[in-house]
Parts: sequence; structure tokens; C-alpha cells
Amino acid sequence: MQIISNIALISINETLFIQLISFLIFLFIINRIMFRPLRRIIIERENHIEKINLDIIDAEKFMEKVIERRMVL
Repeated sequence: MQIISNIALISINETLFIQLISFLIFLFIINRIMFRPLRRIIIERENHIEKINLDIIDAEKFMEKVIERRMVL
């Protein structure tokens, strides 16, 4: 029968640090490639939607003025 000594489930050695550094590099790269462009596109889309909403409000005001002029005539 084999005696099992205290074996840690997680050992801190050089591979842990290499994995940590690799993960941080991965996060940096994925942020540059994916998240920044996505954030930019989302902001552009929100600005575009806001502009369209303002245009709709202006068009509604214009239509109200046209209807008022029609009723006066």
C-alpha cells in the first residue's frame, strides 16, 4: 500500500506565473481587438439613435405647424 503524502491541489511555481502573464497578455489583446471597437460602435449607434429621435421631434413640430396653418385657412 502506498502512503500518500500531503500533496497540494494548487502549487505556486513558475508555471502559475507564466499562465498569469499569458492571461494578462490575452486580456490586453482582446481589449484592443474586440472591446474597444465594440464600445466605439455602441457609442456611435447611441448617438445616431439620439439624432434620429431629435429629427422625429422636429418633424412632429413641423407637422403640427402645417396642420395649424391648414385649419386657419
